[in-house]
Amino acid sequence: MHEITCEKFVRATPETVFQVARDIQKYVEHMGNIESVRVIHDDGVTRITEWVARLPMLEKELRWLEKDVWDVTSLICEFEMVEGDMDHYSGKWSFERYGDGTLMKLTISYEYQVPLIGQLLQKLIEKVVKDNADSILNAVKEASEKTASGFGEDK
Repeated sequence: MHEITCEKFVRATPETVFQVARDIQKYVEHMGNIESVRVIHDDGVTRITEWVARLPMLEKELRWLEKDVWDVTSLICEFEMVEGDMDHYSGKWSFERYGDGTLMKLTISYEYQVPLIGQLLQKLIEKVVKDNADSILNAVKEASEKTASGFGEDK
């Protein structure tokens, strides 16, 4: 099992960043290898999304259904793949007050075995996962800070 953690400081309240992050499908264009994210079910707490990603180094498309549980009280989102092409995919987003803003943290655990050449590709797959995580955090940061400045939050 592999795990990556990315963090980003955001000049906005944790509540603002949490709400912006919930609109994940708006940020697909910022995630280089993600082709689409489609919401299948959303009851305000639990969301099921369908993801399609491309792994150019394998000339392969990955698909999965993901269950996200958005806890408004503790400002965390826990997610897991419920069906799909990977062996394992899960993680957690947290949004904690930090100084005059928010520390947004994204941890992803994943396993994707490719027969015969899998070991050779693990570092490349790790880079793709980390780059996509960094890209989404940067996009959420930018949108949150724009939202915060529009509503009079401290910059």
